[in-house]
Amino acid sequence: MKKILCIIFVLACVYRVYPQGNSFFATSLMSFPLGIEQPMEVFTSFEKASKVPEKVLHLDLSHQRGFVFKENTLSKMKNLRILKLCNTDLRELPAEILSLYFLQELDLGQNPSLNLPTTFLTLQKITSLEKLSLRNSNLNQLPAEISKITQLRELDLYQNNLEDLPNEFIYLQNLKSLYLQSNRFTNIPKQITKLKKIVHLDFYFNNIQEIDVDIQNLSQLVYLNLSNNAISTLPENFGEINLLSRLDLSKNALLNIGTNFSILARLPHLKYLNLADCGLSRLPDEIGLLQNLEELCLANNGIAQLNPKISNLISLKTLILDKNRFVNLPTSLEKLTNIENLHLASNPDLDWNKASKIIEKMTNLVFLNISEGNITEIPAAISKLSLLQILHLDNNQIKEIPENFIGLFYLRKLSFNQNMLTSLPDILGEMPHLEELNIKANDINFEKMERYKKQFPSVRIQN
Repeated sequence: MKKILCIIFVLACVYRVYPQGNSFFATSLMSFPLGIEQPMEVFTSFEKASKVPEKVLHLDLSHQRGFVFKENTLSKMKNLRILKLCNTDLRELPAEILSLYFLQELDLGQNPSLNLPTTFLTLQKITSLEKLSLRNSNLNQLPAEISKITQLRELDLYQNNLEDLPNEFIYLQNLKSLYLQSNRFTNIPKQITKLKKIVHLDFYFNNIQEIDVDIQNLSQLVYLNLSNNAISTLPENFGEINLLSRLDLSKNALLNIGTNFSILARLPHLKYLNLADCGLSRLPDEIGLLQNLEELCLANNGIAQLNPKISNLISLKTLILDKNRFVNLPTSLEKLTNIENLHLASNPDLDWNKASKIIEKMTNLVFLNISEGNITEIPAAISKLSLLQILHLDNNQIKEIPENFIGLFYLRKLSFNQNMLTSLPDILGEMPHLEELNIKANDINFEKMERYKKQFPSVRIQN
C-alpha cells in the first residue's frame, strides 16, 4: 500500500511540474510500458465463433456469399468489436446487431442490394460504432439517413459512383476520416467544409477540376489526398489550411506553378508533399519557400535542371527525384545535410561522377537508390557514405563491386539486380551488418553462386 501511495505521489508531482500539454510529460510518462496488448484473433468461421461467443472480438465473414445468421447466435457475441460482412449478398442487417453494445467497426461494402436507409436508421442506435465501410457498393447517391449515424468517426465510401453528398451530411460532426477515392466528384462538396473535426480526407482518382469551396474551414485537416484528378490551380484559401501536414497532388496537371508554390508556402505545418507525375518541366524559385518540408516527391516529371533554391529546404529528410531528365545536380544540393533518403533512379543522362561528389556531402544518408542510371562503374564517393544502410543499383551495367565498399560499415541491404557482375568480392564477408544481397540476372554461374552462399553464410543472397 505504501508503494502504491508513493507512486501516486510521484506522478502527482510530475503532473504539477509538467502539465499534460507539455511534450516532456507526453514522452516521459508514456515511455513506461503499461502492459503488452495481445493480438486480436480474427474469426472467419461463424460456426467456430459460435462455440466461444464471449471470446469473439473480430468476426470476418467477408465474401461468404449468401450467408444467413441463425437466430440467437450473433447476440451472444457480446464483446464483438469488429464485424466484416463485405460481399455477403446482404439485403438487411440482422436484428440482433443491436445487441452488440461494444461494436466499433462495421464493413458492409460490396452489398449493392442492401437497404441503406433502413440500415442507417438501425446503426444510429449502436452508439459505440465509430467506423463504417460501404466500399464498392455501386452507390450513385448516398441516402440522407447517413446523417443519423452521428457517432461515426470514420466513413469509407471508396469506389462508388458518387458525384455529390446529401445536404444532411453536415450532421456527421464527429467524423475525422473520410475516404472518397474512385468516385465521380468534380469538386469538393461544400458539405465537407462544415465538418470541423475532419483530420484525414482522401479524394484519390476523381475528376476534381477546381476547388471553389471554403476549404480553409477544415481547421483540423492534417492529411489531404487529391492525387489523380484534373487540378491545375490551387485557390488562395488553400494556403489557410493551417494544420495541413501531408498533401498528395500527384497526377494533376499543375500549370500555374509559381502561384501554386506560393500558396503551398503559406501552409506552416506542411511536412510531406507529393508532386509526382504533374507534368513539371521546371521548379519555380518559390520552391525555396517550403522550408518546413521533410519529404518531397518530384518523381516522373520532365525536370532537366533542379532549381538551386531547393537547397533552402533544410528540414528535408526524403527527396524523391526518380524518372526525370537530369544531366547535372546543382552543387547547392549538398547543403541538404539532413537528407536520409535519396531516390535518383531512372535518370540515365545524369553525370554520376559529378553527382556523386554532391551526394557524398549528404553524410546522413541511410537509403540511396540510383538504379537504371546507365552506370558502368560505381563512383568512389558512394563508398564514403558511412551511415548508408540500403543501396539500390539495379538495372545498370556494373561489372564489379569495388573493394572500397568495405567503408559502408552499416550497410544492411545491397541490390545489384540486372547488372553484369561475374564475381563477388571477399570484402562482403567483412561487412558486419550486411544481411541481404540481391544479384538476380547477372553473369554469375551456378557453381560460383553456391560457393558464395557458403562463403557468406550471414548474407541472404537472392539470385
